[in-house]
Order: sequence, then C-alpha cells, then structure tokens
Amino acid sequence: MLPTAVLAALSLSACYADRVDHAFLHEEISRLEQLERDAPTRSDSLLSAFRLYSLTNDEIRLTTLPDDLEDGTGRELAILSAMWGSRARTEGGVRRITSGLRSVGLIERAKRLAPDDPLVTMIEAQSLLFRPRMVGGNAGRAARMLERLANRLRSAPACGVSGVEAQVWWWLSLRRRGADQAEAVRATILAAAPPPVIAGFLASPPGED
Repeated sequence: MLPTAVLAALSLSACYADRVDHAFLHEEISRLEQLERDAPTRSDSLLSAFRLYSLTNDEIRLTTLPDDLEDGTGRELAILSAMWGSRARTEGGVRRITSGLRSVGLIERAKRLAPDDPLVTMIEAQSLLFRPRMVGGNAGRAARMLERLANRLRSAPACGVSGVEAQVWWWLSLRRRGADQAEAVRATILAAAPPPVIAGFLASPPGED
C-alpha cells in the first residue's frame, strides 16, 4: 500500500490539471502563474507553462526549453512537443526545421508511451494539422482523431483536457479542409456559451492571421 503522503500528492496532482485547464479556458493569467509556481509535479508545471504561452505568446518561455526529457511521461513529452512546435513557428531556416523535427520526434515517443491519454491525442492531432505534408502533416487524419476525441470526452471527461477544446480543434480541422460540417460544429459550440478562450478561438482561429 502506498504511504498516505504519496496518495495525497497523487490526488492533488490528479485534480491539479483541471485547475490549470479552467484557468486557461477563462484567460486567468495571474491564476495560471500561481498554479505554475505551486505545481506539485513536473507534468503540472509543464502544462501550466504551456497554457501560459498559449495565452501570452511570450517567446521567452520558448528559449529555455529542454531538448528532451529522457524519463518523461507520455503527457510530459507531448507538452514539450507542442512547445517545440510553437518555437519552430517563431524561427526560420535551419532552426525552424530542427525545432520542427524535434517536436515530431517527441510526439511520436509520447503516443507510444501514452496512446490513450486525451492530451497526447489532441497534441498529436494539432501537430498533424500544422506540420508540412512532407514531414507527415495530414489534416484529414487530424479531423478524424479530433472528432473521436470530442465524442469520447463528451461521455468520459479527462483530467486537464476539456471536451470543448477538443471540439473547437475539430472545427478548425474541418474548416481548414473546407468541410461543409464545419459550420454546424461551430454553431454547436457557440450554442453552449463557450468560455473566453474558445470564443476567441472561433473569432480568430490560430494560423489564419
């Protein structure tokens, strides 16, 4: 049997990612900064940093990324992959290629370690959506993955990943393919009065500015 202190830490961590997700969805930057400082695990700290970058676009956060986490969990490697992908989009030339390939390598390892983690699945789909076709980009596959994920989260919520976020990424994948279904998915999201981040996403989709 695990010691009481260990069980308490695991319980706190299990709930912690949901706190991070809530602060992110409601654009609570100060709250996210506090959550990053107080994070009980490396996974929670990485998730907080990732969500803060998504809100602030503070590129300083991308300059100190570790190249790898040799002992990283699938979720940790997926988050690091997403941040290296963000860094690649701020760079040019050889550095952009190097950072992009590092991101792809990390998400490939992440999905082998944690193929059923919804956050890993969402980040893999985002990677497929944004990376060039020559290195495996596939918007159609991303759309199918995100549709399945959105449906899964509707019936079985997961720690630190909201169903509405999966749904809005599914919408974007459909939109980028010019699919007729995109408008219906968008209308469904809006009808549910989405939180600020999601409403902003619908108004100004990433990669289209």
